Amino acid sequence: MDNGNIKIEQAPSWGSSVPVANVQEMARRNPLSVPNKYTRDLDDRPNLSPVSSDIPVIDLPLLSDGSNEEELKKLDLACKNWGFFQVPYNNTSFVHTNTDI
Repeated sequence: MDNGNIKIEQAPSWGSSVPVANVQEMARRNPLSVPNKYTRDLDDRPNLSPVSSDIPVIDLPLLSDGSNEEELKKLDLACKNWGFFQVPYNNTSFVHTNTDI
């Protein structure tokens, strides 16, 4: 299309779109109503291992002289598997006392 000095091209027509239900909303309302095309086969789903809610507790005074191999192994596993740990302080842990504040 020519409009004086400016050339305007017609936008291509892609046709009409079909309304699609929001899958997250369908799953929230009734998880059993989600169509199969939006779910994975059981074999294709990730294998999730159970998670423990027991946060590791490390007794730092036992590590101070470097001779307690068992506590050192606990510290190693806590850092590798959890990324954090609790430190007991007067028979309570810092994590516990911080949540009570």
